[in-house]
Amino acid sequence: MNSPPREPPPSVDHSSAGGGGALRARAQGVRSEALGAALAELDPDLLRWADSFIFGDVWTGDEIGFEDRMLVAIVALAATGQTRQLRNYIHGALQSGIPSERLHGALKMLVVYAGFPTAIDALVVLQEARVKYADASR
Repeated sequence: MNSPPREPPPSVDHSSAGGGGALRARAQGVRSEALGAALAELDPDLLRWADSFIFGDVWTGDEIGFEDRMLVAIVALAATGQTRQLRNYIHGALQSGIPSERLHGALKMLVVYAGFPTAIDALVVLQEARVKYADASR
């Protein structure tokens, strides 16, 4: 049985949800529009939740700054084995100017708290991102 043609996902509005879309764009880097479109294609609620709740509520506030939030997110994603999301956030962090040495130091601590294999997997993702980021900067 043929299903009806799918509508293209809506364009990502980075100004939506009280600035949450703009903050998501900063965290995810140059691929944020494509990542947002992929969320919306899965289910439009996912993009709305990301922009309003995750980046509009959770990622705002004065308790810690953007760079610290990125480190928390990156380490949490690495510790839970979410390498696809980890890759996106590492690229976003590098594009936002977070030094790769700082990311390396945070991920290396996973050896103690999440295990050697988890730390190795995360550091491999960082190493791949460093190479890709260096190539794009040339």
